Amino acid sequence: MNRLLVWLGSAWLGSGGWGLAVEPRITEFLADNQTGLSDEDGDEVDWVEIYNPNPVAMDLSEWHLSDSAAFPARWAFPPVSVNANGYLVVFASGKDRRVPGQNLHTNFSLRAEGEQLLLTKPGGIPVVSQFTFGPQQP
Repeated sequence: MNRLLVWLGSAWLGSGGWGLAVEPRITEFLADNQTGLSDEDGDEVDWVEIYNPNPVAMDLSEWHLSDSAAFPARWAFPPVSVNANGYLVVFASGKDRRVPGQNLHTNFSLRAEGEQLLLTKPGGIPVVSQFTFGPQQP
């Protein structure tokens, strides 16, 4: 059965009626990458995975990732969408690359000793997803 979905800001209208948008969230991260996923430069850098739990694509333009509650708007997403029920990997490499359609890289790296990781709406508030993690192992 085909379903028509129309995105209306924070809600969607489908053949089954109205549904409220659920905020994207951080579902996974790696803060001590030594043998895992490599970036386009061949570097094994930290990464963060963002999940969109909605049945429609979600625009993350000007949303933010940060490794500090004191600076919640540390790195802003460029115009990029996450597919419906899809995932987006962002490298936390310190390389600061924000070109839509290419691998994204934050302007900070994650500390293997532990720290915070936040996802915030445009403007840096509110925090919609966060982790406070301790020492990581490769």
